[in-house]
Amino acid sequence: MREIISINENWIYSGEGISRKVSLPHIPGETGVFTYSRDLEPVAEGEVMLEISGADSLCNVYIDGAPVFAHKGGAGAFRYDITNYIRSGCTLTLFADNTGYEDIYPVAAGLKPMGGVAGAKLIVTGLTRFSCTDYSSDGLYLTPFIKDGKAFLGIKALIDCPAKGSEIKYTLLDKQGKTIAEETVPTTQSVTVIDCGKPKHGKDGKPYLYTLKAEIIITHGSISDCLSIKTCFDTIEAEGNNLTVNGKPFEIKVYGGEYEPGAEDEFIASLSGSDANTLLLQNYQLTEKLLDYCDENGIFVIASIPVIPSLTVKKQKSYKSQFTEMIKQNYNRPCIPGWCVGGNIVPDLPDEEKRNAFVSEINSLIKSIDSLRYGRFKNSDMPGKLTAANEALPETAGRFINEEDTLGDIVDSADIKELFHSRFGTAFDFIFAAAGPLKRFGIKPVLDTAKTLGLPEEYLKKAEEYLKSLRKQ
Repeated sequence: MREIISINENWIYSGEGISRKVSLPHIPGETGVFTYSRDLEPVAEGEVMLEISGADSLCNVYIDGAPVFAHKGGAGAFRYDITNYIRSGCTLTLFADNTGYEDIYPVAAGLKPMGGVAGAKLIVTGLTRFSCTDYSSDGLYLTPFIKDGKAFLGIKALIDCPAKGSEIKYTLLDKQGKTIAEETVPTTQSVTVIDCGKPKHGKDGKPYLYTLKAEIIITHGSISDCLSIKTCFDTIEAEGNNLTVNGKPFEIKVYGGEYEPGAEDEFIASLSGSDANTLLLQNYQLTEKLLDYCDENGIFVIASIPVIPSLTVKKQKSYKSQFTEMIKQNYNRPCIPGWCVGGNIVPDLPDEEKRNAFVSEINSLIKSIDSLRYGRFKNSDMPGKLTAANEALPETAGRFINEEDTLGDIVDSADIKELFHSRFGTAFDFIFAAAGPLKRFGIKPVLDTAKTLGLPEEYLKKAEEYLKSLRKQ
């Protein structure tokens, strides 16, 4: 079985010229190298993974005074196998360094680097387990879809050390815990599609959440690992100006903001007091507690990583790595309908050829990991090349309008709205995340991005005319 052991307490923090006892998450709020150290009790059995849920922005991991691992990027979680170290107990030390490096993104005041560590835990499993090493993902990728009025759940499983004869037992449970579907397959079978019957949908804007229980069964029926993941069969479609959820009109009401790790309760209270149904986070704080709340309450989350002027060519590899982490670690979240390259992507790479290449690379990266959310479901690994219910969605990255007031700076006439919506539906925030840049950098970067993403020539001409008139105002 899987056991999660929190190790958020009893850390000795050294920084700012002081040393004291702290709990995680802990945010120093300034630039520097900050040290976190604590003793770990022995774990006598099982495979033990250390998981750090985020450390800004270079984290060097030491065990018993020796370096064992380093992670670049402060946004996502990362893991390291400490089985051989913890049998007799050990001392764990983290050096969280946000002083700034040429090859690590981000390092700019605009992204409010605050240093520190967001959280830590131990994951204890058997030797045969759902992969813990695929960018700290679940090791299971769920693809719910509807075909001919029936619900299906596509499952892709990544298994570490599959034992001979071991199996995966999948059980889909409804909200009351009743079994809807079951299937047992060998651990060597990476892709499974389960027939889940007639789909159930929620009420009052809240989704109907099912639970997939996945167990790895080895010799004599013992369970080596187990996961429980929430999922749903809501259908999201875009057509023209209209966005629908389960066939009903969905009016996007955006709540924007940011918060520090550990301050989710206050942020959630503020969110729940609004009438918002879509959450736009400024600095990609996709914490487990907040996403759980959004899953349960039907709040869509625009999952993005901002692009700011510090995104130099040297930092692009780091950006792509963190984007990959974000998608893989949050792939199974019902509340995330699309992945978005946020911020002012147009002006930040002044060389047109490099800028266009970067836009294309990120779009291809997103499609290669998760083609369902922003376009067509065409995963060649799935039997029969099954077709998703939202196949009609455009194949651009990102599905929602960023913020209505920002978008309105560019698209505030019925003619222009109709032109863009007819091509991209409600999915053109990725193209026109550049309302501010239009005012600062001119029309050309905006049109260049539209060209890169394949906007038809007749639209470009009319858009250029409109943008020129807007520029003169």
